[in-house]
Amino acid sequence: MWRSSDGTNWAQVNTDGFGDADNTGARPMAVFGSYLYVGTSNPANGCEVWRSSDGTNWNQVNTDGFGDADNDDATRLTVFGSQFYVGVGNFATGCQVWHSSDGTSWNQVNTDGFGDSDNYLVDSMAVFNNYLYVGTENHTAGCEVWRFSPPPYDVTIDAYCNTVGEYVSVSIDMDGSPTGYATPHTFEELTGTHTFTVPDTDIESHDPSHPFKQWITSETSRTITITESGTYTAYYEATATIPTLTEWGMIIFMTLILGIGVAILYRRRIV
Repeated sequence: MWRSSDGTNWAQVNTDGFGDADNTGARPMAVFGSYLYVGTSNPANGCEVWRSSDGTNWNQVNTDGFGDADNDDATRLTVFGSQFYVGVGNFATGCQVWHSSDGTSWNQVNTDGFGDSDNYLVDSMAVFNNYLYVGTENHTAGCEVWRFSPPPYDVTIDAYCNTVGEYVSVSIDMDGSPTGYATPHTFEELTGTHTFTVPDTDIESHDPSHPFKQWITSETSRTITITESGTYTAYYEATATIPTLTEWGMIIFMTLILGIGVAILYRRRIV
């Protein structure tokens, strides 16, 4: 692995073969989350997937060949929604597609070779209209194109006011349009990517109202983008107010009066 900041001066950023001479190639690379991922070809022990958060320090994040030495080539890496996908070549039982939500725990999402062992290689992967498309290499019957859509998911939108310590009811917009629903509400059988927006205050539940602070995910925009199931809570909270100059004057004046009173009482006790 080599890198350059100007396209002309290069520096190697890994050890040869990531420490294994049988890692003969590193074709696919992709960014998922805050990591750069690299897939290797390894005909001896099976393909490997490595990642780095800084481009210089690398860690392997799969078992060799995903547990099968015949999975000798990681040919494609693709992000689809909140998942990370690896296409793998296998000349024995057919190509495989693996996915992970965190980049370290993996599950296979297709049958070997899509049911045909002659589909031995994942030659391409691309995302289009909420589908993941996979192109295979097949020298017997010809190449094939397969597509995959993740299963539907449910999303619950809720709201909570930290100031009063209770859940509140606020309206919910979905994909930029009013839904007619208020929190809490569960949206069922969703597919693809969706946005949900809550009001800037909880005036529908409290007067005086409290401003929006953040989502449970720490997102500070009132609009959150969601691709997977879960409960997403919007938090409202009163902001600390800064005293005006007049209020500061009153605070200082009352502090001085209190101090003088304490001093007089102290002198009388001494006398």
